[in-house]
Amino acid sequence: MPWKQVFCLSACLILLPFVLSACTEKQQTDDDNDDETDLFADFHEGQSSCLNEAYSAASLRTESEGDDTTVDCQESLNMFWDGQTLFIKHLCVQKDCGFRLEFLYTAVEPSLLMYENDVGYLAPCSCPFDLAYKATPPPGDYNFELRYKDTYNNSRPGYRGQVELPAGEERSYTF
Repeated sequence: MPWKQVFCLSACLILLPFVLSACTEKQQTDDDNDDETDLFADFHEGQSSCLNEAYSAASLRTESEGDDTTVDCQESLNMFWDGQTLFIKHLCVQKDCGFRLEFLYTAVEPSLLMYENDVGYLAPCSCPFDLAYKATPPPGDYNFELRYKDTYNNSRPGYRGQVELPAGEERSYTF
């Protein structure tokens, strides 16, 4: 092998780890810049399957030690207003295993009432679910209340709070 080829090959092998580490650092930097709105970047309405059966790393969860079929969840209600639509993600909600989501809302300023109704079947077990839905209330300042209605038709309050939904402006809320 001529000395020029040996020199070029050696130089490439020496520089390769530096090039690869630079790409890795760039990816880590991009990941560090994630913010709350990234939770809504790939928004799909509906509900997940039972999280104890199918672990998904996309929704702010961690696995339990020693058991990869159980998910430790921290329930949270996250809302993002894009100026016209209110996107809602209710993460790690404990429901009965037969739960099926029906989302309804009414918006008459100053009240925004949201309902997570269970239209599924009654089951003798409990599962955490991720729920995603959207509403299009008119812009305004609202006292909101999220209510739950189960298969027994019992309605109970969930989250309550204040949200300001200005026309054409983005806002994020976490409860």
